[in-house]
Amino acid sequence: MTAVVLATGCSVWFYARSAATVMTDDYVDESMALKEEILERFTVERVFYDSGEGELDVWISNYGTVETTVAIYVTPSEGEVVSDLDNLVGAESLNVVGVPCTFPSGTALSIKVHSLRGNNAYYTYTIP
Repeated sequence: MTAVVLATGCSVWFYARSAATVMTDDYVDESMALKEEILERFTVERVFYDSGEGELDVWISNYGTVETTVAIYVTPSEGEVVSDLDNLVGAESLNVVGVPCTFPSGTALSIKVHSLRGNNAYYTYTIP
């Protein structure tokens, strides 16, 4: 009888210990991902449209301590949304991303830079 009680108690203890370890690991992983989301800092510094090349250059300044991957969405006042996905911006750096597009002069653009961690930066620009 004692052996059965000890065997049952040990198996319950080992199960509880392994479940607690798995839950702790998941909690730590989620906390580290949240920490990177909080440390992610970027902004749109400048935008320039090169009509000869048919490209909108977007300067993205990452002033955070983690590198980030961003998607750029350009929405004209009239027309379809143009996007450029999966642009890596290193930590504490300034990158220029060229978005291929063609817009007539005077077009107002709304630019949204969206990171994979869910942060956003916005900018408005009018084609000269």
